[in-house]
Amino acid sequence: MFADPGVAVLGLMHDVAHPSAGPMRLLGSAVETSGHDDASVGAPPLLAEHDEAILHELGYDDLQIGALRTEEVI
Repeated sequence: MFADPGVAVLGLMHDVAHPSAGPMRLLGSAVETSGHDDASVGAPPLLAEHDEAILHELGYDDLQIGALRTEEVI
């Protein structure tokens, strides 16, 4: 995809620095949406990087999350 001239013309390629994988080239969306800035695209998250935040959003408290870690569920 990155060799496609249309991708380059549309400015869909984004270079980001990943914390463990190093420099990466990502493909942005060809669809424009109001309020979204492709310049703010960041590297993909590391495995399990957002587990705690997601579990909090789902209603888990710190004690329950700790139990999941102890049981090696997460």
